[in-house]
Amino acid sequence: MLTFTVPDSWVFLGRFHPVTLHFPIGFLVLVFLLEIYAFVRPSQELRRIVQGILILGALGAVSVAAFGFILAQEGGYDPATLTWHQYLGLAVAVLAVVSAVMHHRGFRDGATAFHRWRYRGVLSVAVVCLMAAGHQGGNLTHGSQYLVEHAPPALKRLLGEGGDSEESPAIAESEVAKAFHETVGGVFEKYCYQCHGAEKQKGGYRMDDPEWAKLGGDSGEIAIVPGAPFESYLVKVMLLSEDHDEVMPPAGKARPTPEELLQVVHWIERGAVFPEGQEAVKAPAQEQAAEVAVPTPAPASTSQAPAVTTLPSTIDFVEHIQPIFEAKCVRCHGEEKDKGDFQLHTRALAFAGGGEWGPGIVANSLEDSSIYVQISIPPDDDPDELLMPPVSKGGPLSDLEIALVRQWILEGASWPEGVVLKEAPQEG
Repeated sequence: MLTFTVPDSWVFLGRFHPVTLHFPIGFLVLVFLLEIYAFVRPSQELRRIVQGILILGALGAVSVAAFGFILAQEGGYDPATLTWHQYLGLAVAVLAVVSAVMHHRGFRDGATAFHRWRYRGVLSVAVVCLMAAGHQGGNLTHGSQYLVEHAPPALKRLLGEGGDSEESPAIAESEVAKAFHETVGGVFEKYCYQCHGAEKQKGGYRMDDPEWAKLGGDSGEIAIVPGAPFESYLVKVMLLSEDHDEVMPPAGKARPTPEELLQVVHWIERGAVFPEGQEAVKAPAQEQAAEVAVPTPAPASTSQAPAVTTLPSTIDFVEHIQPIFEAKCVRCHGEEKDKGDFQLHTRALAFAGGGEWGPGIVANSLEDSSIYVQISIPPDDDPDELLMPPVSKGGPLSDLEIALVRQWILEGASWPEGVVLKEAPQEG
């Protein structure tokens, strides 16, 4: 994934990507069709028309690619799919410019048939890249199953997407799973997973995974409070007026019907049970702050995981965060070693960061906190070995540890004055 820092004012331009991308698509496809027509009815007038359209297509492709790279910096997209979309979009822009130049040279006086065929070859590759880039872009906005969701079973099997359930062995859905998918699960799939699913997590929130659905997103609010639908942030934003800035789904998107909203409310009221048959979150006691249940991870081979099995509404640095940093981070980023020009053992150094990554911790901002960015990189999507801690040093952190650091940053990253971290003793 190609990333860079852009001023906030540029975000306005990035939003024009989905608005303008149809222009270069139309121009390049039109040129391709005109080239086919030119085999039957060649003419100089047609050449001038093609040249003009190619120039418009090249300019449009370059602009759309630039807008797209800016838009990508907002985050919330599947990294692998986004990387393919970015590189294919860049290829389309480059090939469109090259096609315009080659057409001009290939059809001027003295040009040979070789020059003309070379131009047509480049144009054909540009159109193929255009189709592939469009497909990956569709996956980003609609999910990878959007294109084949309603395909005939035979075509699904051919594409490796499965076919009739009678012809493919599968474990029958439990009654809980069936009831979920026929009611509230269907509502989530219809209105929510497109922006908060496996391939896109707008606002840092993912709903198709029960363990993340309970945690909420960048807002820091608890999304689902079992037994208390109107204390659940998910319900609150779904019930906002359509013109409210925080309404979900956002303005312009299809909205759930009153009956569908009622299904969500009743599901949370009954305990918010996901298909696995487990509660999504732990119901809070009336007199205590809500706590979110998180599976206890197995202790790492080199250190004991912090004795925390829930995410309290307030994260305590000394109790929850300090043990993680001392066991997993200070060894390479402490007083005696500053790998990557970064030290973590004091608050000032941890917040300042080091090297090319910028600030280590920025209160209330996950995307600007390089520590969180690096600990949350998926190991399978880390060709440059940017994950911290690296796999060779016991990484990645457990889901619980990442969730604790995440919540701590969102709550303001409170680090008590005078607390200095020391490397935890290693077992053995």
